[in-house]
Amino acid sequence: ISILIITALTLQISPIQTWLVGLAANKLSKDLGTKVSIKRISVGFFNSLDAEGVFIEDKQKDTLAYIGNLKCRITDWFFMKSTADLKYLGVDDAVIKLQRSDTTWNYNYIINHFASNAPKDTNNSPFNLQPKKINFKNLVFIQNDEWRGEKLTAKCLLAEIEIDSLLTAKNQFHINTVLFNKLHFDIYDFEGNRPKNYVKKLDKKPNNSKAIFEKLIKINNVKLKDCLFTLNSDKEKPWPYFDGSHIRFSQIQGNFNNTIWRGDTLKTAMFLSTKERSGFDLKKLIAKLTITPQKMEFNNLDLETNRTVLTD
Repeated sequence: ISILIITALTLQISPIQTWLVGLAANKLSKDLGTKVSIKRISVGFFNSLDAEGVFIEDKQKDTLAYIGNLKCRITDWFFMKSTADLKYLGVDDAVIKLQRSDTTWNYNYIINHFASNAPKDTNNSPFNLQPKKINFKNLVFIQNDEWRGEKLTAKCLLAEIEIDSLLTAKNQFHINTVLFNKLHFDIYDFEGNRPKNYVKKLDKKPNNSKAIFEKLIKINNVKLKDCLFTLNSDKEKPWPYFDGSHIRFSQIQGNFNNTIWRGDTLKTAMFLSTKERSGFDLKKLIAKLTITPQKMEFNNLDLETNRTVLTD
């Protein structure tokens, strides 16, 4: 018993934990043929995991993913209970770069490495890996698709998500609040490497249309604070007035309440304000919005711009 206690206490020392995880990262690096490293890790024996400097390299020796700080909090004394929840997930100073110049993405090698045809039974797992709260700070996500000719960049100073329940087996997702503070989402179109006569070969997959229409997402409140959306193209220069190929909506403030996405129908009570680079100023857009494949409907509309006032 004394040996077990000493071993358990020794494993609580952060340098030893970092050393052990470093051995595992080195083994994974050799298996993947790319660099995988963790600067420091601290695993709380009762309810926590903290990691710093998590780095994954792609086959082109470029960054695939980097996380400055990662924090996980689970049920207290989880090892003495029959079930445990992931209560909190925090990610700070993270960069994710998905890239391709042909039909293969730079993360495919990881998927192929861990792919397995063996059935996985997760119904009896004592751990609920659905976090109650997610917090992102200084997040950068880049998807550079040189094959199609499109680059998506999302930068966010702060994102907070509070979750009620995620019933993935039933396609039901209930979320309490979502906050995006200083989210910058940019789309850039350019000439890609894909031949103009290229025809994509579709894999034969089971029809999942039933699952799509059974999907239910409920979000009590979504807030946008000082966000920015831009769309640009290198095919032609921007016009001085509104240009659909060169869009810049800044100072986006939004509030979306009681949002329900059921199947192919989205409903929400919205408030939105923003300014576009052409001089268009959306002072407020208040409405009960319904979006379906057939229509976009604004009920109880209250719209005000720098030149127009429109109410329903």
